[in-house]
Amino acid sequence: MKKQSSRRATPDSKRNGSNASPTKPTLTLKPERLADAAVAALKARVEHADTHGGVEIDPTDLVGTPQQPAVLAAFTRDEIVAACAFLRRIGAIEGQRRAA
Repeated sequence: MKKQSSRRATPDSKRNGSNASPTKPTLTLKPERLADAAVAALKARVEHADTHGGVEIDPTDLVGTPQQPAVLAAFTRDEIVAACAFLRRIGAIEGQRRAA
């Protein structure tokens, strides 16, 4: 009969000192790429508002849809999500993004 270990598994995030959740990988972007994605996200918001009667939308809701502005085409969804989170932190856009 095998003896069960009483030692609990430690998530990788605890072992390496990271604060990242083990279930949600974080995207690391170079500052220039993050800035470029943030500018694109802001342009996408303005473009959408201009063509939809002033209605602002979260740029992450546009990625991969037929309404996606061309300015977002050079970025992945994860990059736009990171850019929007950054823009919220600095107060450039309002609102709290819902957990997906």
